[in-house]
Amino acid sequence: MKLFSAITLTLMIAVSASFGAKLISYTGYSAESQEEANNAAIAGVAKQISTQVSTSQKLVKKEVKKGETSSFNKNFSVSNQVESNLLLKGIRVSPKPKQGNSFVAFATVDLDQLSSELRFNIQKIQKDVKQTEIEIIKSIEQKRYADAFEKLTSLRMLVLKHPPLLESLAEFYPIDSSFSLSSIDQELERTLIEKLSNITVSIKDPQEYEITTPILPSFTVYVSDKEGPIPNFPIYVMQNNRTLGERYTKDAGEVSFALKNVNFDQGPYTIQIAVNFPHMILKKTGLDKPLEIQYKTKKTKCSYYLSCKETVNVCNLIENRLATKSFFHNPNNQKNTIQAKVTSEIQKTMKAGRNNIISYSVSLQLTGPEINFLKKEKVIAKSEYEAVIKFLEKVDLNDFSTQASFLCKE
Repeated sequence: MKLFSAITLTLMIAVSASFGAKLISYTGYSAESQEEANNAAIAGVAKQISTQVSTSQKLVKKEVKKGETSSFNKNFSVSNQVESNLLLKGIRVSPKPKQGNSFVAFATVDLDQLSSELRFNIQKIQKDVKQTEIEIIKSIEQKRYADAFEKLTSLRMLVLKHPPLLESLAEFYPIDSSFSLSSIDQELERTLIEKLSNITVSIKDPQEYEITTPILPSFTVYVSDKEGPIPNFPIYVMQNNRTLGERYTKDAGEVSFALKNVNFDQGPYTIQIAVNFPHMILKKTGLDKPLEIQYKTKKTKCSYYLSCKETVNVCNLIENRLATKSFFHNPNNQKNTIQAKVTSEIQKTMKAGRNNIISYSVSLQLTGPEINFLKKEKVIAKSEYEAVIKFLEKVDLNDFSTQASFLCKE
């Protein structure tokens, strides 16, 4: 029994000595050919690496279990054949003079040189993780929670890069605790959620709004906690699931919005104000319920005289579209004349089976006193007339309503 212990100790010392050098070599022999001797030498090097890596990993796993965290979430297995392309490229084989009838080959690999890039990348991730954690803590202390969350996302991407690199390195290089990675990302997330839970988002000086055009007067959103204003906090406003604007609060915790193109002809007449963080975070912090601003519309009749030299159908369509915005043609109001001009031209012709698909560029210009409205879009249609009609039926006239609001009376 004592003899067995002594032999085992001697073997462990030999392996450790080979570990320190990180230089593995083996001499292969073959009575058949030089190629077989080369393969025997490679196999001998690979077998030594496989044995050493397995031994090292068992020791590291035993040590890591005593700590709080570990990146070793599965058992690494190293094949005795070691088929890693990286490893095979790193082994250098030199034919040696024959010894009697035997072909001889000497194979060697420098594990430090072979693994240098992987080890560098792992060490860089370790360094970047610690630096990012420091930056997150600093951002939280400065109440720059949007920055903190962005950096937390980057931190988790870094952490995810570590296991594949470690697994690749473990195929041929002895792993010890210096390659492990621990991160406080979960703790940082809990801190961030705790801070966000104490935040209040409110509308400063709320009031009732009544609009006569699709423009909502400026309003201010205020973000704060018990200690004061929160800067650089992302707020966005939407209507009918359409984002109307997104901004960050300034140092005073305030951000203002003046919205154009809000619902006017038909509702809902509600604007929602929300925090631009992932829903999962918002739900945990109670910030998932948006604020609402409701407003009323007051439609007025607006009188003008339409001067249109297009075809009758086109002129009638322009007049009808303006009427949907409460602008009505009045033959007696020539002092407020609006000139209408429609242009169209072919941009591109495409073949679809037996049919030609044509892309047209169509524009509508409305000019008059204090009015210079121009809209231009691409329309796909079978004919120029069809393109013009399609365009006029859908063209956005909100900007015209704003420019021509002086023509309106209650």
